[in-house]
Amino acid sequence: MTKVLDCTLRDGGYYNDWNFPIDIAQQTVSSLHSAGVDIIEVGLKSAVDEKCSGLFKYCNEEYLDFLRDFTKTDFSFMLNVKEFIVDGSLNKPALDQIILDANQSVFAMCRLATHYADINILNDFHAYFQGKGYQVGINLMGVSLLDDEQLGQAMTLVETISPDVFYVADSFGSMTPEHVSELYGKLKTFYNGPLGIHTHNNQGLAFANSLRAIADGFEYIDATITGMGRGAGNLATEQILLWLQSQGDSRSGYQSDRVLEIIHNYFAPLQERHKWGFNYAYMLSGLRNIHPVYCMELCDGNKFSMGQISGVLNRIPREKRSTFDERALKEAVQLLPDEKSPHESSLLPTFTIDHKQGESQACLIVSTGENVKSYQVALENLIKRRKWPIIECNDSQILGQFPDRLAIIFNQMRLNDIVTKKSNLADQIVTGEPRFDKPTSCRIFHFPYEIGELNITKNSVTIPDYEAGQYAIAIAVAIGFQDIYLAGFSGYPSEEKNQVMDKFFDDIHDLSSNPSLIAITPSHYKSLSTRSIFTL
Repeated sequence: MTKVLDCTLRDGGYYNDWNFPIDIAQQTVSSLHSAGVDIIEVGLKSAVDEKCSGLFKYCNEEYLDFLRDFTKTDFSFMLNVKEFIVDGSLNKPALDQIILDANQSVFAMCRLATHYADINILNDFHAYFQGKGYQVGINLMGVSLLDDEQLGQAMTLVETISPDVFYVADSFGSMTPEHVSELYGKLKTFYNGPLGIHTHNNQGLAFANSLRAIADGFEYIDATITGMGRGAGNLATEQILLWLQSQGDSRSGYQSDRVLEIIHNYFAPLQERHKWGFNYAYMLSGLRNIHPVYCMELCDGNKFSMGQISGVLNRIPREKRSTFDERALKEAVQLLPDEKSPHESSLLPTFTIDHKQGESQACLIVSTGENVKSYQVALENLIKRRKWPIIECNDSQILGQFPDRLAIIFNQMRLNDIVTKKSNLADQIVTGEPRFDKPTSCRIFHFPYEIGELNITKNSVTIPDYEAGQYAIAIAVAIGFQDIYLAGFSGYPSEEKNQVMDKFFDDIHDLSSNPSLIAITPSHYKSLSTRSIFTL
């Protein structure tokens, strides 16, 4: 009989750093419980670290007492095995720090996520959690990367361990229903226990693959609300529940409509923002076994057209595809040719740096961080009083009354979008793209850039990453501004996510011109000096 495991709060955390508001988490669990979901995976139990990720990355049970109110479903957590291996051995002290005995815990099940490289230590992990009283599942990730010999070695070991359930994860979304059936047959050659599958939707096949898995005999099926998950996402919980319900499941316990309200109120708007789900690039990555984070990085912020994303993915070296490599991504981006429009695109004039523009010594750069709109009135007041030159990153949507600003639009996709709106345009726009063919009332200029070690001249800039904020600051330094005030550079609560920009800020501070970067709205970046806008 099929069991549905919902892992929304775990897999969905890749989009919000596991910072689900506690009331939303309660409503989500309540909805899934009412819908008859068999197991709810609440999140990860990650190693204690110095990061500021949300509750559902650590599943500290002192904050999860509300789960005890729901008695018709089991709760699980996932543990990434590699986080708890030291010198090839299980790190028991680190586990003891975060794992309770099952009879004291809100959780009944632990799922051990592992890659093939770490399978030889699984027996120790299984023994540890079994000794604590938990049901234990093993999740083998990246199964599409394994040849028959590797799969046979893994399954021989799993048969010896005898977990409560063994899962395979189609980590790259590369499988088809035929692959699912073929894999099931291979697994059963070595292993007689219950099987589960975690499908990804890169090719739009998560549902079809899951139906084939059920028909073949997989007993556990993973899903998430609206398919929320890293990259293209997963099988949608509401979809599989509705299908099982329509098939007259023997228990007749699934009620898919119970999740519709939380979808409407929370997950649908979140999906609109983060855009998980099928698209051309994710399918391409699935077909070629390319790690989904490459696609996530390329799709973030509407920086590239789908054609450009396809071009970058094609340039990722084969040996770099199975794990995300930031350097490999940067190098592939650098190899992109100019993408011309279907019409005859015209070359843009070069933006000429005149250091007289920086005679005021100070300028204001306004970006699109999450808090900038709440400071609109204060910023308008400051601009009118100080009369500083204004540089805008992309479209902040709050500077329409200041057309003499300089707008920095890094990529042509976003430039097309902003110019199409035809309202509140800046008099001058500087872009990293050399061509543009749409008619517009503003003047558009090209300023050359490269990706690499920071270097700023009056003719071009080299910046570490494809970021409009870095490009704008580099141009401000090239113009000659000494005191650069920043609004809307909010960063992320997670220090890890801020590392790249913090390094960039440090490199700016180290320039011989010694420019000053000062955040005047709240910022998580540690490398920025701060000063309240209300003291200027």
